[in-house]
Amino acid sequence: MLTASRLARISEEVELKRKSLLAPPRGPAWRSLLRPPTPARPWTGPVPGATAVSLRLLPGRSLLVREERPLKAVEILRANAATFPRLAVVSMRPPEVPGVPAGHRIDLTVGGPASPDAANTGGLSPGEISGRLRDPTEAPGGALVYVDALEYLATEHGLETTVKFAHWLVTQAQETGSALLVSFDPRSLDIRDVSRLERAFETVV
Repeated sequence: MLTASRLARISEEVELKRKSLLAPPRGPAWRSLLRPPTPARPWTGPVPGATAVSLRLLPGRSLLVREERPLKAVEILRANAATFPRLAVVSMRPPEVPGVPAGHRIDLTVGGPASPDAANTGGLSPGEISGRLRDPTEAPGGALVYVDALEYLATEHGLETTVKFAHWLVTQAQETGSALLVSFDPRSLDIRDVSRLERAFETVV
């Protein structure tokens, strides 16, 4: 009887085995618990071994560089200046950027005597500086905006105003296809205030 029963089920077992061999391979059960890979972002900051010159600023992006003096940010600025049709600089000491025609650059010199071809904004508030940045950023193609005067603005006009100014800069870059590059010394503020300021930016290095 056992033999007859076994023989009767052979055809059924063969069919099940055939279906299992022809079916697509199944992944392990835990695979469905894994998160899908995060899509790569156009700008993710430096990778090990990367240099400032190799970093590319894309339209709509913002980058904050933590450094005691504007050094690495200036390198990034010079490497990317030709990518945008115009350059806007908010600085106490505007850096030299070779290859940018005078007519394609606006310097807003903050907190000190202006150079002959610069707009002296020593007495202007962040809101007024924002007004002067609208034209270059909203022109076709946007602008590369470079700022290394947030410490001065925070001292002269207060942290709240400076944080709002930083948020405005980031939003303006996103909405106009411009790019924002900021050099900032984290020693100039309390660690909690530094954190508040950094959260305004898309990428911090």
